[in-house]
Amino acid sequence: MNSKNVYLLAGIVVVFAIIAVVVSNMNRGKIDSEIDKAGVLMPELTAQVSKLNRIIFTEKIDGELVTNTLVKEDDQWLVTTAFNYPARVQMLTELMNTLALAKTVEPKTAKPEFYYRLEVNEPETTEEDISGTRVQMFADEELAFDLIIGKTVLNGNGQYVRFTQEPQSWLMDQEINISAEALALLNRVIGKVRSVDVQRIDIKADGTPIVITRNDVSESFQVQELGEGVVEFPSLLTSAANALNDKQYDQVMPVSDVELPESFSTVNYLLFSGANIQVTGYKTEDDKRLITISVTNTKQPSDDGFDVTAGEVARLNAQWQPWVYEVSRTVFEEFEKNRDDFVKEPETAETE
Repeated sequence: MNSKNVYLLAGIVVVFAIIAVVVSNMNRGKIDSEIDKAGVLMPELTAQVSKLNRIIFTEKIDGELVTNTLVKEDDQWLVTTAFNYPARVQMLTELMNTLALAKTVEPKTAKPEFYYRLEVNEPETTEEDISGTRVQMFADEELAFDLIIGKTVLNGNGQYVRFTQEPQSWLMDQEINISAEALALLNRVIGKVRSVDVQRIDIKADGTPIVITRNDVSESFQVQELGEGVVEFPSLLTSAANALNDKQYDQVMPVSDVELPESFSTVNYLLFSGANIQVTGYKTEDDKRLITISVTNTKQPSDDGFDVTAGEVARLNAQWQPWVYEVSRTVFEEFEKNRDDFVKEPETAETE
């Protein structure tokens, strides 16, 4: 064989070797892709999530079966078992994102008698006092997904899950804190009213009333009719303007279901927009602290921005007016302050 043929044969061998490597890598990528796809816990969830319109959460807690239902109406999720109060959107987002990202790590028990160990036992039929949280998701009224989210791994990362139609349970690589209790599903934040939006605060409670005001957002709050008194801690004035920002309630009830006692305090927050938010506080005979909230438009129809403020007032009243909020003592204290909480009066000289 001459040198020309030797070089030609060597070239052919090299070409085939390259092709073999490329094909091998392509096959390996295909296999890895299939393994990755097969390991996704809920591969169809992403495509279905926008179609979901009802979710049922069920859990066995201390021997009691707890069930709450969320429905989607006009792009808003409501807890039907809690007077149709808005659900906590962040909780739903975290749940969907976690399940969409979750991958199976390894199969676990497929024996029903051992489900309780992983808390993937069905809450409706288990004889145990506790269970995982069953999540039933409906799309166009058809059951799309039905799974039980069990307990987290004690040593390591991950959480146990099981689809109710399958005996096999799984360890997934994600974790999420989920509960069927109503308070875990409800939007607990009363409102978001920032101090930067507040122009004036009128507080009338037990003690001397106080008015805290400013003319422009760039100014600091001042006490009206301060006299010879001194505001030792000006930051408390700003804190008073933040009283309705990100505060949480303990319970929520329709105002039509509650017999309210005589009001204990009234706080008005006038916003720069012209909307006036009134928070009325109540103390019940069984020592509970309740508040109601209503909003009015202080602008006249001829004023600039009247329609914008009217829209804001309507939106806030739809959010707050139907409800009575039971709050903690700490939250309620924000609405029962008086002049003495902000102003130090001059000491009166004693006469001989």
